[in-house]
Amino acid sequence: MLDIHNHLLPLTDNGATHVEETIRMAQRAAAEEVRRIIATPYATHATAEEVQLIVAELNVLLAQRQIPVLVYPGHQVRLTLGLRDAVHQGHVLTLADTAYLLVDCPDDPLPIYTEEIMLGLLEDGYLPILAQPEDNAELLQNPERLIRLMEKGVRCQLATHSILGHHGEEKRLFCQRALQEGWAHFIASNAKKATDRLGLMPAYHQIEQRCGASVVDRLQWNAEQILVSPPIV
Repeated sequence: MLDIHNHLLPLTDNGATHVEETIRMAQRAAAEEVRRIIATPYATHATAEEVQLIVAELNVLLAQRQIPVLVYPGHQVRLTLGLRDAVHQGHVLTLADTAYLLVDCPDDPLPIYTEEIMLGLLEDGYLPILAQPEDNAELLQNPERLIRLMEKGVRCQLATHSILGHHGEEKRLFCQRALQEGWAHFIASNAKKATDRLGLMPAYHQIEQRCGASVVDRLQWNAEQILVSPPIV
């Protein structure tokens, strides 16, 4: 399996605090049958060059330790007015050097410029993924704005622990509706610590029980498409 949202890189943001914790996170991923991870530290905490260097060194270390996990570079980016410029200037990384860009969904109401920035990224050839809209109080109560973004081509990623109900019943019900109605395109762990379960397998199992095997197939196919999508040139 592939996890597209994970903070295992050491000393880059609020994720792993040292290399050995990163190793334990990779071991936990392997134990949960996750063999590929896109590392997504916040772009405000680690530069593109730093992430690429750390990922390259980490993959060597994982191979030396015989941990069957391959890590790809990426960023989680803030939704700001300057986002398009930052992307064009190479200051932020897409997921695994492809067209996909993981955009942080703020907890507060979405900025008034959200649609402008997201549609601009789409026009530029990027494929923005809004990370964990279930954490946004505005969207929980009024998902119509999210639906309009999805209709324009913006993708949506739900957290495994929200799907499983670990973040409260309101978020679980939102995720269930999003999955049933086709708003959700990806699920991911957003793991930050060695003690965090990734939860991909139980989340997929629950989705299959509640929404059907075809939804699981679609989510897993979407995730695989990230790694085979052409890069932006």
